[in-house]
Amino acid sequence: MRRSISSIGIAAVAALSAALPAQAGRPVLEPMYANDTTVFMSAPRAVAAGGIHTSQDFYIVTYSFAPPDGPITTANGYHPLCDPCLFPGPPVPAYREVILNGAPGFGTSGTAGTFNPNWHVFLVVASPVWLANPNFAPARSTAELDAGEAAGHFLPINSSGGNPYEVDTGIIFLCVLVSQHA
Repeated sequence: MRRSISSIGIAAVAALSAALPAQAGRPVLEPMYANDTTVFMSAPRAVAAGGIHTSQDFYIVTYSFAPPDGPITTANGYHPLCDPCLFPGPPVPAYREVILNGAPGFGTSGTAGTFNPNWHVFLVVASPVWLANPNFAPARSTAELDAGEAAGHFLPINSSGGNPYEVDTGIIFLCVLVSQHA
């Protein structure tokens, strides 16, 4: 009897000590664009359960002139949402925009009923010519990203792929979208 009480006590202490560090610090939130709106993502400690065909598109837009010590300012004074974002760290560039193909809360045209927190990462690089343009504005939706690719706002970085402006990293990860105040 005494041994089982000790075992339960040890298990309870272990469970509490595992839970406390997770509650002590706020999660790292990263701002990103979805449907022309800023949303925030938090990375839980979990592994993605889906594959490429069950994941949503996650576009990392890098800046071709990112300085090693930042911050970035375009010709018209724009600063990227991540200026810098240091999570999760290299090789993910610290100076970037992220564009999602949707997010919850936008009704039937914004992924309602089909939203999946598994993300499939693609990389695009903003053209220095577009960044120097006084009319520069970041793409804030996948429709704007597609239009920007057609207009030459991104560098061709994948000559052998189906889309010369995007590199499929093959990375799939699990992340949730949350309130900025999470």
